[in-house]
Amino acid sequence: DGVFTKIKRTYKPNALTITQNKVTKPVTQEQLEAMLRLSPDTFQQSVIMGQFSRMFFDLKPAEKLSIFTDLMDLEYWLDKSKHAASVSNELEVEYNDLQLMLSRLEATVEEVKRAIASDEEAAKREKAEQGERLDTIRGGLRSLEHSRRDLIETLHKHAEIAGDLTVRAKVEAEAIAGQEKVLEDEEALVDEVKDKHREALADLNSHDRQIERLKNAKTKCPACGQKIDTSHLKIELVRLQKDRVKLAKSASLIADMQANIEAECERVSGGIEVAKRKCVAWQKLERVEGEIREYQRTLANIDRESSDLKRELERLKSQKSAFTARIQENKARVEKGEKRIRQGKKQLQKLEGLKGDVAFWVKGFKDIRLFEIDEALMALEVEVNNYLIELGMERWTVRFDVERETKSGGVSRGFQVLVDPGAGKGTDVKPWEAWSGGEGQRLRLAGALGLANLILRQRGLECNLQVWDEKLYWLSGTGEEDMLELLQEVAKRNEKQIWIVDHHNLSFPFDGVLTAIKDKKGSRLEL
Repeated sequence: DGVFTKIKRTYKPNALTITQNKVTKPVTQEQLEAMLRLSPDTFQQSVIMGQFSRMFFDLKPAEKLSIFTDLMDLEYWLDKSKHAASVSNELEVEYNDLQLMLSRLEATVEEVKRAIASDEEAAKREKAEQGERLDTIRGGLRSLEHSRRDLIETLHKHAEIAGDLTVRAKVEAEAIAGQEKVLEDEEALVDEVKDKHREALADLNSHDRQIERLKNAKTKCPACGQKIDTSHLKIELVRLQKDRVKLAKSASLIADMQANIEAECERVSGGIEVAKRKCVAWQKLERVEGEIREYQRTLANIDRESSDLKRELERLKSQKSAFTARIQENKARVEKGEKRIRQGKKQLQKLEGLKGDVAFWVKGFKDIRLFEIDEALMALEVEVNNYLIELGMERWTVRFDVERETKSGGVSRGFQVLVDPGAGKGTDVKPWEAWSGGEGQRLRLAGALGLANLILRQRGLECNLQVWDEKLYWLSGTGEEDMLELLQEVAKRNEKQIWIVDHHNLSFPFDGVLTAIKDKKGSRLEL
């Protein structure tokens, strides 16, 4: 594109860089191919005829087709056709889904309408039942009010009886209170004695442990582990045993005192129980107060039940029918559903027209592709047939045939090269593979040159260099000379350098020869 570009590829380390305007930057293989507008395959069919790359005609039909479709970017239109088919299928699915949605929506609208009619009938029944429920609640409130009045009158009578009994029970309670005070003092004394008894038992247990340790001590102190005198140990043991006798006697006296006090507590408590049983007023008062509490609980239950019924009454009076709200909601759903049905039918009509438009391009893009194929084949045939004339095969013509759409809508793949020797007989037209020898060599060369020209022209490229690397191994005699003369003529006519690389010393008036020499002195080039 008018910018001098240097491409450098290195091995170990692997690297690929381009230099433009004195700036070097790394690129990927894909970036390089995009810049050159050539792939490795098309590059070796147009600029460098690689040593190990086969000539175009030598390729298998599928390989020829691959290079040809890559050259013309013919897959583009097939991809577009597939995309159109995909869109057509999507539209068909969308159309069917829309039809199904409309059917379901219409069924739903009809179902909701039936639900509205059913709810309207249920609303009438609900109103009648609500009236009956209100009458029942009002009757219950009147009955509870009568029971409440009777219960309050009974409570007043029991309250008067309880007042009289309270005065009599007070006298009896004062007599019992004195005895309960005595019992309280005795019980406090029992607690004190119990504490002293526990302390005495604790001291006794402590002395027992000390005596046991001294008995087991032998010659060592059980406290510090130092050696002690046996006589001292015996004196200390006697002292502890005397103290233990005193402690045991003290503990026994405290236990006896505790037993006596507890017996006195039982006597006083029994006396209190006997006194209580003799208190008739107090017992009657307890019974009357129990009945009053029961009446009060009953009254509270009546008040609570009355409150519940009053709230239920108010709730029923203010309650709106659930059917009314649902009827309104369903009517809104019907209106919304009918609106969606109208919109869906309009969209369905639009999809019908769009489906036809897209379906047209499923085949339309294939037709464009076939047109492109025909144009490219015609151009390639012209290039190859021109070179056949220059190779001395004036009457010979080459015709190409590639994939075609079958009746079933599929594609028959392959790239056929048909050769007509110009004898005027249709039966003489044969596939290129049927030709051999010098004729086959010239056909092969014409195909390679024609394809190289088409590749560069299709990509808008011009190249003043072409390299044929080890491509004379299949030529001999006049075939080799014809090829070299043709290439020389192509070089002059197109103002390009054509390099022939070969291991053999070729006898031909080249414009120049560069010889690679490898001997004991090393490798070098000689012009």
